[in-house]
Amino acid sequence: MYFNRCGLTAANLINTRWVSCRAGEVVFRSAVLTDAGFDRCDLNNTNWQRSKVAHVAFEGCKLTGANFADVSALGLSFSDCLLNSAMLSGISFYKSQLHKIDFSEADLTYCDFRKAVFVDGGSLSMARVNNARFDDADLREASLQGLRLVDAKLFKGAIISRSQAGMLLAGLGLTVL
Repeated sequence: MYFNRCGLTAANLINTRWVSCRAGEVVFRSAVLTDAGFDRCDLNNTNWQRSKVAHVAFEGCKLTGANFADVSALGLSFSDCLLNSAMLSGISFYKSQLHKIDFSEADLTYCDFRKAVFVDGGSLSMARVNNARFDDADLREASLQGLRLVDAKLFKGAIISRSQAGMLLAGLGLTVL
């Protein structure tokens, strides 16, 4: 199915299933997507602003450049998804199992990753993490390459590997020998 550049503003999409669809640049602004599911969809550069995405699941989706600003999210889940350069500010991933999630260069400002676990890889490379929370998060499987640590306190209690510690310190301008 092709939905490229469609306008679905304020649409009622409760309990819908989207499988292998091409929906690049679709506007889901203010839509209600409660209990919707997206499987292997191309959703690059989509706009989800102010939508209701309670219990929405994304599996194997491409969401590069997606804008999730001001969404109402509860039980939102991503698995094996590309979220490069996505706007995810304020979304909670509290206690989530994050399977192969690529957040490279994404805006994760004010996101809640407390007790989240990165599984089977994933990336936070070059992501903006200002005021995000990583208390007790397990980041050992995630790439932290180029992550800019504005405030090291954000990562208090997070679990990382030795090589990741060296990478983070290098990002602060320190040389680890």
